[in-house]
Formats: sequence, C-alpha cells, structure tokens
Amino acid sequence: MFAKVLLGANIVWEADYDLTAANDINVSSSTSTATTLGTSDDDLEGSWIYVNSGTGIGQLGYIGAASTTVMTLDTTAAWTTTPDATSDVIIIRHPWRHAGGGGKDLAADFITLLSDEDETGEILVLENYIRAATISDTPLRPRAHHMLQNLNNKQVAFSSKIYFTDNIFNGATTMA
Repeated sequence: MFAKVLLGANIVWEADYDLTAANDINVSSSTSTATTLGTSDDDLEGSWIYVNSGTGIGQLGYIGAASTTVMTLDTTAAWTTTPDATSDVIIIRHPWRHAGGGGKDLAADFITLLSDEDETGEILVLENYIRAATISDTPLRPRAHHMLQNLNNKQVAFSSKIYFTDNIFNGATTMA
C-alpha cells in the first residue's frame, strides 16, 4: 500500500480560534481596566482578550500587563461595558511564544485553536488576525483594534498563522 506524505518542516498553517462556548474561559471578576481569570501562565502581555459571551459581549481588548490571574488592559482605553462573572472570554496569545515555555494548543477537533489559561502545546504563533463583516482579514494591531465593540454582531473570527515546532525533523519528542 502506498500513500502520499507531506514532509515539510517549514510549513506555516493558518487556523481559526474556536469561539464555541465549550472552549471559552470564565471571568472571575473585572474592573473597567483589568479582568481576573483562573490561574494562567505569566506571559500574556501583548495578547488579546475577546468577550465571547455575557456582559460586555463583542469587545476586544489588548492586554498591556498580566499576572497569573489578572489581565490589565492597555492604558489607552478601558472596557466600555465591564465584563463580570457572567462573561466568558477568548485569549488570543501573542506571537512568538516559544513552545518550550508553553505554546498554543489545538482544540479537541484538531482543526481550530484552543483558548486556555495555561497552554503547553508545541505550536508557535507567528501572527494573529481578525476578520469580520466590517474588517477584512488583517493582522491584529493594538492601535487599530484595541477596544473594538459589537464584534459579535459582525461575524467576527480570529485566526493565527502557526508553525508546529514538534515535527519529524525538529522538536522535543523527535530529538529524544
């Protein structure tokens, strides 16, 4: 039996974030400038937080500072509607987070990207993108996209260009 196999260590893929309720993150509490989640890794500065459901739905914020639980927004704008414990969010991790310190994970469907507080996957994010009914597919930029509103009414989607760091030619499990 024969099959074609794609062997390319330098292939860049694009994957959408899974925005289903099963994969979003519960908000513990929030102020107009900071949102508290469960315990996260301490490297989320430069990431994005999108309110996926509940109070404040449809808002997108750029994370200027982060601890293991508190995501503080960029100082240029606060939440217009402060999320609360009824809100759920998606974290869009900043590019170039090395997988050795915790890279992206795929969702259970192995097609979309997971949003989780503490990820440990072997996927490196190269660039993050946003697209909506009023926004063409474009890289996420703080000065252009921080504190956009009502994205839930504009068929918003987020994606990332990704690179699998653990592959047949390179990676933690193949180098052992």
